[in-house]
Amino acid sequence: MPDQKKLTPRQVAALKILKENPRIRAKEFAEHFWPEAIMHQACSNQGNGACRGKKAWLCAGSYLGKLSRAGLVQAENTGTNSYSRVVYSITRIGSELLQRQNGKA
Repeated sequence: MPDQKKLTPRQVAALKILKENPRIRAKEFAEHFWPEAIMHQACSNQGNGACRGKKAWLCAGSYLGKLSRAGLVQAENTGTNSYSRVVYSITRIGSELLQRQNGKA
């Protein structure tokens, strides 16, 4: 459960994206959260070659993990043993805090 009673503007923006797009992947979240960022086009070297846009979904996964640890987001692995696919959704607590925050604004 989050310690704070008030959400930051970035948390509000992230939770709105999650509310509008339930069960979203980190890559899709990054496209909504940072639409104009260069990291979507940047090329990163990895195990078996280069990958375009990897920086974006790594940043998104890290930020969503932080929100998950705060109790605002939940992560669910929908993949198999050999292929991991994590989707993120807003929690009840996150939804209540977002609604409370929007009611005050």
